[in-house]
Amino acid sequence: MNQNNVWQTNEMREDGKFQFVYHTVEPERWIYAYSVPDPDAFILHLKRYEAIPYRALSRVEYEMLCAEYGVTPNADKDLFPSYGLKYGDFGMSHYHTLTENRQAGIEGTIHQRRSWGIEREKKDEKTGVSVQPPTPEVKKTGQLWEPCPKCGKEPVYMPLHLCKDCLLK
Repeated sequence: MNQNNVWQTNEMREDGKFQFVYHTVEPERWIYAYSVPDPDAFILHLKRYEAIPYRALSRVEYEMLCAEYGVTPNADKDLFPSYGLKYGDFGMSHYHTLTENRQAGIEGTIHQRRSWGIEREKKDEKTGVSVQPPTPEVKKTGQLWEPCPKCGKEPVYMPLHLCKDCLLK
């Protein structure tokens, strides 16, 4: 099978936040290169995939996303608790660069976001008060696209994970 490269860059939007941009011609500065058989289809797939909200989903939001992405919705009892959905990583190398696995990556991600929603909706059996565990956070690695924890600006720098302004204060 013939493989072609797609390069990923991280570029600033008009609102000052960063976003991933994908290229079929090698740009001067790139972050990652992916070897795929179908670059244009890969890029379209990633745009759809990246539009899936990175947060807990309500049942209604989950069912709407399932309909939009061609995913069969599961009953909540089948989604939670699930070790695979709680700790699974539907990442790039296995679920998105391989054409035959792309839909599975989307399905797993949507089911995972709903499992987070179920966890947030659980109520304490004694008090009836909603339990609100924190939304899963991305581990801070000091990458450019992470917001500064003090002011929210991008980019941030290692090892303190602060933007340039906060570093100089």
